[in-house]
Amino acid sequence: MTNTTPFAESAKSVTSEPAALSPDRAFVVHFYAAAAGAEIEAGRAEHVRSGQTTHFRSWAELAAFVAATVGAQRRS
Repeated sequence: MTNTTPFAESAKSVTSEPAALSPDRAFVVHFYAAAAGAEIEAGRAEHVRSGQTTHFRSWAELAAFVAATVGAQRRS
């Protein structure tokens, strides 16, 4: 059994060359405790550069926060 997330596809495109790590695209993600055997889908995310935070209850909410935050950083 494999556990896939919306982020699994992007991991497949990683090359062997190290990428520059930018705080503009860095996030701290804390997952809330889940019952044994339950999938973890809720937590809190913080954008390192701006300090913006959100609480999410699904992978879609987390992905939307990341996309909106990175998009805002590119426009500024």
